[in-house]
Amino acid sequence: MTKVSVIIPVYRVESQIADCIRSVCSQSRPPYEIILVDDATDDGSMAAADRVLAEFPEQRVLRQVHPENRGISAARNTGMDAATGDYFLFVDSDDELAPDCLERLTAPLSQKAWDMVIGDYTVSGKDLGFPPLEGVEGPVEGNPAIRLDYLRGRWYVMAWNKLLRADYVRSAGLRFAEGLPYEDNIMSLDIALTAGSMYIVKAPTYFYKIREGSLITGRKRQAMMEKWPAVLERCRRSIRERNAETDRTANSLLQWYFRLGVAEAAPLGREAFLQQYHRLRGVFPDGRMRFLLASHGHWGGIRRDLHWILPAKIAGIRFERRYFRHGRH
Repeated sequence: MTKVSVIIPVYRVESQIADCIRSVCSQSRPPYEIILVDDATDDGSMAAADRVLAEFPEQRVLRQVHPENRGISAARNTGMDAATGDYFLFVDSDDELAPDCLERLTAPLSQKAWDMVIGDYTVSGKDLGFPPLEGVEGPVEGNPAIRLDYLRGRWYVMAWNKLLRADYVRSAGLRFAEGLPYEDNIMSLDIALTAGSMYIVKAPTYFYKIREGSLITGRKRQAMMEKWPAVLERCRRSIRERNAETDRTANSLLQWYFRLGVAEAAPLGREAFLQQYHRLRGVFPDGRMRFLLASHGHWGGIRRDLHWILPAKIAGIRFERRYFRHGRH
């Protein structure tokens, strides 16, 4: 039987983690192991998790502890390093799995050891228009098809609810980008560039719960916006390291990420929007952004370059609602 390692980063989720852990332990097909990564949480989250785990003494649990808070990317990487299963499944500690999540996601593995199996999900808490799983139920074979499906929005950017084959993850050198926001966007790009096979399960297998205080505030948005050049450079490096610089789909993905980064500034106003545009264009001094028209730094030219996401405020809301994760730790 395929062994699934469920990786759960833990940080300040004392009131939510019990439901999360119980949903994992109560699966119709239990996981091989649960890996709890204590990311230096300073509340009672780990104690709350232990109380639930005491109800499932047969469940194998590994605990990893960070002496200081390092963020969700580092916690997930620590979980992968400790995992001994055949597949990884990331679960955010304030979300829940559907009762038959693992049963449904592992069912296609009887046909083939897919690099990734992805399920659909439901959202509760707030209606923010998160992207559905639009692909057709069944297999997607070959990296060009997987890459193109990602560009077309047929599978989502979030890291959770994706069953990832451990040997594939390790051989491809996949790691979450520590110290950067939009870690799921970066990891999904890396998957799109490297996965050779995937299987889509259209049934909802994950419950994404948006809690109070999880949305991005203006101050936090400004801080994240200023890191977008590093995010874009990291994405560009991924494409370069995988010798995909001349691949049309890969370059379209880079273009898409550029526009997402600019749209991030739209809710902060016209001046912030312009600053972000110039900030991100500076990532490409060698002219690799040929798809942009020559704006010469003028507002009219920038508007021409980005005509499909203007006016700015409408664009920012549109892209934020559809593509961005909101405010995890």
